[in-house]
Amino acid sequence: MIRNIIFDLDGTLIDSSTDIINCLKKSYRENNIQYKIKNEKSLIGPSLNRMINMLSPKLSSQKKLKLANKFKEIYDACGYKDTNLMSGVKLLLKRLEGMKIQMYI
Repeated sequence: MIRNIIFDLDGTLIDSSTDIINCLKKSYRENNIQYKIKNEKSLIGPSLNRMINMLSPKLSSQKKLKLANKFKEIYDACGYKDTNLMSGVKLLLKRLEGMKIQMYI
């Protein structure tokens, strides 16, 4: 019998991909740096620094750091507020709770 379950948060319980892309775009705009995103979903998964390197490999380290800091500022202030639960998660968690299974993230 299963007694414990460990979940990964993003991509398993929640989907923050739209929020991440929106905050990334805003950080570029606020730093007056041009960018081109061809396939936005391909950016999701790697670390913030890797995302910035994928978008702007030729930027100086200083500008990349400014972008990363601005992203964190935006995301921490409000970027996370539109994050959604993945489909079916609420029901799954309720069922596991009813089965007295300990859940961890």
